[in-house]
Formats: sequence, structure tokens, C-alpha cells
Amino acid sequence: MKTNEKGIRSKMNFKAMFAAVLSATMSQLAAAATPPDPAAEARAWWTPDPTNAAAEKIEAPTFENVKYGGHVRQGMDVWLPRDAKGPVPCVVYIHGGSWVNGSRVDKYLRNDVLPFCRKEGFALATISYRKITSAGRAEGVVPPVKAPIDDAVAAVKCVIGHAAKWKIDPGRIGLAGGSAGACSSLIAAFSDDNALGVRAVFAYIPQTTLDPKELREWIPNGKYGAHAFGYTYSSFDKFLANRERHLEEIAKYSPAALARRIAPGKAPVVIYKCGAQPKPGELAKDPTHAPQYCARFEEICRARGIDCRAGGYDDFAQALSKGDR
Repeated sequence: MKTNEKGIRSKMNFKAMFAAVLSATMSQLAAAATPPDPAAEARAWWTPDPTNAAAEKIEAPTFENVKYGGHVRQGMDVWLPRDAKGPVPCVVYIHGGSWVNGSRVDKYLRNDVLPFCRKEGFALATISYRKITSAGRAEGVVPPVKAPIDDAVAAVKCVIGHAAKWKIDPGRIGLAGGSAGACSSLIAAFSDDNALGVRAVFAYIPQTTLDPKELREWIPNGKYGAHAFGYTYSSFDKFLANRERHLEEIAKYSPAALARRIAPGKAPVVIYKCGAQPKPGELAKDPTHAPQYCARFEEICRARGIDCRAGGYDDFAQALSKGDR
């Protein structure tokens, strides 16, 4: 009798062991057969343009295509610091492209701005905006440059509106951009005595005047800006001839004009990056991004007691991180 009970217990133990091994094996097979979670992968890496097979992947944003308006182009991607313990500065990036081309995730965002913000522990919002070609012709915006500038202002207001939720310090907002994006940054920050409260601007090869007369005085071979006021690219001379008709618009949308008018105590710090100045008598090799834009804008600012100087991202970070102005 005892021998029989022992045999029964042995069989029961064997069955239990077999069931446990079988269960573990099936679990391993199921795990191996389960495909990776696309959502989890997307949280680590992100392709901004999935229709472009050659597009580079970058770190996924915390929030993708946050809308700041009803237009299809009025959206932004937002990266927040991973372990922010308190309100942090936020950089709003405005891409270049003459207000007619470009993408909010361009090479400068990928290679410079995003790594900079990650290094400093800053939040980052990069925006799309209405292009002047469609805004002027299809939507009747006058002057056409009003559309991207209004969008830049609306995007900054949207970021400020999310400040508490995103742990952003609304008093430490910085604008950054290249070329037309730098011009937009300056216009948005200097408009209405810096009503947005922008702390600092990083302007890479900016256009700092949209006054055709002033432009020709600064850069004799310059021809930029006519398209911002409804002319074609090749119609700069026509824009210059009709300048008197646009004086009110120029006063509102030319960074130099705004810098001459802003209350100095309310102006943002401006950090710019341009190329070397041409030699006396030498024409600018790239008149659209001529270094005279930076030099003459600095002269205007310094004459009014506004902090404007050549520098890099470290200077921009310092301007955003320092105490109250």
C-alpha cells in the first residue's frame, strides 16, 4: 500500500514538473513570436516625414503636431526635458526658407537646436507656419509676410499657454531661427515692445531689414524682401520704386525699424551668427545672408542700449538662464 502511494505521488510530481516546463516554454515561444510594439519604438525614434524613405530618424517628440491654430500648417512638435524638476526655459524654433520653403524639422533642428536643448535641459517647440505664397494669393493676406509672423506670435502664445502643464518658465522663452526664420524671430520678439516677453533671440544669418532703401544702403547688391510685400522675387527694383506705398508695413515688419522703436528695457537679448565682413569695396558673395545685416543691426541696437552681439549657443543659453532682467 505504501509503495503504491509513493508511486502515485511520483507520477503527480512528474506531471506538475512537466506542466511547469511546458508553460514556460510556451511563454518563451509566444514572446519570441510577438512583434515589437510600434508605439514603443516610436517613442524612442521618429521619422518626421514617413513618405520620404531617405528621411533621417531623430528622437521622438514628447508631443507631435500640437495645434496652435486651425490651418493645416499651424502645428508644432514639442520636446520636453526628460527629468525636469521645475520650470525650464523653452526655445521656439522657426525654420528658414524665405517663408516659402522649408520644414520645421530641418537640418539645423536635427544637428544643432535639438541637441543644444537636450544638453541644456531646455524645452523645445519647432513650428510650421503659413507660407507667404499661399497666404498672399489664396488667402489674401496683406502683406503676405503678415501670415508667418502672426503664426510665430500665435505659436509662442500657445507655448506660454501650456507653460504650467509642460513645466516651462514663461519668463524664459527664447526664439531661434535661420535666415527668414531668424527674421521672423526678431520681428516677433521686437513687436509691440516685446509683448510676448521673449528673453533672448538666436539669429543665424538673419535678414534684419525689409526696407528696400535701407537694404541697398547696407548691401549694394542686395535684392531680398520684395516677395514679403507681394512682389515677385525678381521685382526688387519695383518694390524699391514703390517704397512710399509700403512705409507703414515696413515699419511694422522690418526688424531694424522695430529695433529703433522698442523700449530698450523691454528688448530681448540678441545673439547672432553671421559670416566675415567683406573687405572695403567688395560686394557680398551671398547678399541674401550678407554679414552686413548683423553688423548694422548691432549698431542700431547698441546705440539704443540693447544687448546685441555675435555669439553661439552657449551665449544664448546664458541669456535664457540668467536672472530677471
